[in-house]
Amino acid sequence: MHDFPDSNFKLVILDQLLKEGSFTKRLNELRSDPKYAENYTGEVDYGEPIPEIEDFLRDVKLTDDDLEKVTDLCFDGGNDIYQIICPFWDGESDYFDIRDIGGFELLKNLRSVTCISMISRDQIDRLRSTGISVR
Repeated sequence: MHDFPDSNFKLVILDQLLKEGSFTKRLNELRSDPKYAENYTGEVDYGEPIPEIEDFLRDVKLTDDDLEKVTDLCFDGGNDIYQIICPFWDGESDYFDIRDIGGFELLKNLRSVTCISMISRDQIDRLRSTGISVR
C-alpha cells in the first residue's frame, strides 16, 4: 500500500483512477447517503469540503496495481474529484493546490501530464526532468 506526502497530489491520482471505475462503489454509497446527498443537489450551497467524503478519499490505500493504471494526470481546478469533495468549490482558494509530487516515481506507467493550474513550476520541472511529457 502506498501513500504520498502531499495528499492533494494523491487526489489528482485518485481523480484519474475514478475515471477508470476504481473506488466508485464506496464513493457512490457515501454520496447517496441522505446525510450527504443534499450537498450535491444545488439546494444547499455547500462550499466547504464534506469531511466524510474527503476523509474517505484521502484515506484510500493505493496498491501497486492501482498505481500501474495511471498513465496520465491532469492538474486542474476543474477535476471532478474536487466537486465530489466540495460540490460548490469555486476554485479560488489554494485548498487543493499541490505543493509536493513526492512519490510520483511510483507511477511507473505515467507518460504525460497536463498542467493547467494548482501546481508550481518547480514541481512541473521535476516531472519534466524524468522524461514525462508535460503540457
